[in-house]
Amino acid sequence: MTVKSVYNFVPAPEEKDVFKPDWAKQVSQDIPFSDGESGEIELTIKAETPIFIRNGHSKMDAEIHEKYKKGELTNPTDKERKAIERYLEFSNLERNGKKQYFIPGSSLKGMIRNVLEIISKSRLSQIQNHRHSVRQIMKPKGIVVDEGYDLKDKKAEINAGWLIYQDGKHYIYDCGKPFKIRHTDLDSKIDTDFENYFKKGGKAKLDDDFSARTARYKYKTFNIDYNKTYTFEEHPLDENDKQKSWVSKFQKLKYVRFTNSDFESFLGHIVCVGQASDYNNKTARKSEYVFTGNKNEILNNPQNRYEIKPEDYEDFLFVNRHNKNDELEDWTYLKRNVNAGIPVFFRKKEKEKVVEDFGIPFMYKQPTKYSVKDLKPYITYRQKQLDNDKFNYDLSETIFGTTNNDHKNKHEKTLKGRVFFAHMKCLSNIDENSLKKENVIMGSPRSSFFPFYLKQFGRNGVVSKFNTYNNESELSGFKRYYVHKTKNNFNNLIEEKSKMVTEFIPLPKGTVFKGKIRYHNLKKAEIGALLSAITFHNQTDKTFHSLGYAKPFGLGKVKININYSNSLDYIKEFEFEIRKKIKNWDISELISLAMESNQEIDYMELKDFQKVKDKGLYLQPFRQNNIKFRTISDDEIDDIKQQEIKQQEIIRNKKEEQFRKEKELELKPYKDAVKLADKYFKEEKWKEAYNQYLQAIELKDDEDYPKRQKNMCKDKIDAKKVLQKGLNIPVDLNDFNSGKQIISEFYKSKGGKYIEGDNAAQIKRFIQCCIQRSPKRWKKFGVKDWKLVEKWVGKDIAQQWFDEFIKS
Repeated sequence: MTVKSVYNFVPAPEEKDVFKPDWAKQVSQDIPFSDGESGEIELTIKAETPIFIRNGHSKMDAEIHEKYKKGELTNPTDKERKAIERYLEFSNLERNGKKQYFIPGSSLKGMIRNVLEIISKSRLSQIQNHRHSVRQIMKPKGIVVDEGYDLKDKKAEINAGWLIYQDGKHYIYDCGKPFKIRHTDLDSKIDTDFENYFKKGGKAKLDDDFSARTARYKYKTFNIDYNKTYTFEEHPLDENDKQKSWVSKFQKLKYVRFTNSDFESFLGHIVCVGQASDYNNKTARKSEYVFTGNKNEILNNPQNRYEIKPEDYEDFLFVNRHNKNDELEDWTYLKRNVNAGIPVFFRKKEKEKVVEDFGIPFMYKQPTKYSVKDLKPYITYRQKQLDNDKFNYDLSETIFGTTNNDHKNKHEKTLKGRVFFAHMKCLSNIDENSLKKENVIMGSPRSSFFPFYLKQFGRNGVVSKFNTYNNESELSGFKRYYVHKTKNNFNNLIEEKSKMVTEFIPLPKGTVFKGKIRYHNLKKAEIGALLSAITFHNQTDKTFHSLGYAKPFGLGKVKININYSNSLDYIKEFEFEIRKKIKNWDISELISLAMESNQEIDYMELKDFQKVKDKGLYLQPFRQNNIKFRTISDDEIDDIKQQEIKQQEIIRNKKEEQFRKEKELELKPYKDAVKLADKYFKEEKWKEAYNQYLQAIELKDDEDYPKRQKNMCKDKIDAKKVLQKGLNIPVDLNDFNSGKQIISEFYKSKGGKYIEGDNAAQIKRFIQCCIQRSPKRWKKFGVKDWKLVEKWVGKDIAQQWFDEFIKS
């Protein structure tokens, strides 16, 4: 079979391959770049196919239109009719009774930013962090896909329970293993007609009405109330009964019946689940479930309670398409009673008293191991933050600002955008009477369809083993729709009764719009990136943008012309910058997807999606031949690099010279102070030298020299003060240990010169008093005390005093 798709992917870079401009940290709205430019780019947009961007409308408008579409509003009032019109119309403002159509600036910005992210190797940012689910009960022989669904081998772990919202949290109250009850037993007791409705070709008409396969259909059709309590007993089935009622080898649960014998009885509730689509006796579901116990008693016993983590409940809501247009009917039916308790199946973690996983049918969908943002390349952006590494803005964030901070370092500031998109006014005269309503079913698979949304590595479009959300896979990248040559014929794709039909009134092919993009303080390379995104890197002759609704069917194919001088020069500036850092910069896949495609562009039928998985098929990358996009040769890039290296060397040398001069200028007052201080020091002007050294220290306190010199000056000043004061030994002092301190301080103040005159006479009198007090201490010349005396007055004088006081 052929793998068909209306879209493909352009690979997204991992963190190590993201282009991060060197100037990103310098971006400011208030402080312009020295080479920053401000201005505007004038655009003309021509629709090459019909185009539709839905008009601004309220939730009430959408609800009124939905009722009208379903036939519930047969005779709308004027106000309701106006609401229906608003919902169907192209974006417009009404002035003087005439509609002025326009393309909102936000729509144009989103389109251009997506292209710029791809061209500039920016991060894959505009994705939802969904955790998908799987439900592959069997893997028949010859089937390639294994989605990692482990409940098929762990059915014994599945319990029945009541999901309830209490005290701001969600819980499941356990009521043990579920039982099953045959349709024939239900029909015989509570006036249902399961047997006739769900036999092959039965009244339910399962082939024609998908909603008849739901539990909701059974509850509503047979008026079954899961809150009602019945009395049951285990069913004594014989082997013939087992065949007729299909006790599955894959689902070994006991059967019960309504009490009608002496068997031990118990209370329980009848719980319906969806009906299988295959109706032979070997595989068809011929029974419903019974939850044992009385619901009210179970909900009043806290021992039965298991908490659901908020993130797990969010996953459950996502699986059931909560509040989406395609919300699962069983969830729609049950959710309104969640405050009172609704029936679910679940697995539990007994020790933690929490729910492991849960769902509405017995073999419910199981959350995958990895969410979308747990995979490459996105996980590499998040890991950068976890590693507390420096996080730099990519070029898209630098130009358009940051709108999503879940990968930002907590110290990063938020950037404001420097590009502003005005509304693009319609210049064409629109004949409103000629506009026709279109109907379309948007049947695109979601990101859960891993053969398309995850990178697969096979041969000739076939793999032996799929990458899934249960292993460490990689996202396919940026999603881009193929460019159709013409609009598809919608009418052949519409199922009249489908609830997925969407109505709208597009503007015709050839409609022209005009408007401006204004920018502030952009560098040349940034302007070049913006122009590159608008022109697909100067490839306007063969490329198209896709804008608005129903792109998978060829709507919104537009050609953009720009009025901007020297645009190629700016584009080259951008290419210079990115190729300096990314050697193998390649946008051929993007250009290929922007060109008209010769291949078949169509949705696969619903039944084919499973066939693709079963056979190991996947969406292969798309690239057309002979795509040329580079505007600069490799030699030119090398020349530019060498010129920049030389320029950087010149700038570095200038900075070093400037720094040296600034340093010299900064040090001049310090050097002058030291020079003058040294002059005073040499002249023995200690006080003046001291003050100048002190001034030098205040100017530069990390130098040791002035600090040493200042201390020396202080010693000289202190010594001078002592010398001027003179020696002063008390007349009656006869303790040599006390007196020698006084004499030594005075001796030091003289600079080591002998003490003479009256000062020496004081010392002689003092020594004589000390000898009289302790004669034995002084009887030998040359010992410790006499050595000090020799030092103070000289050896000859000391000898003379010894002879006079001791020998005589």
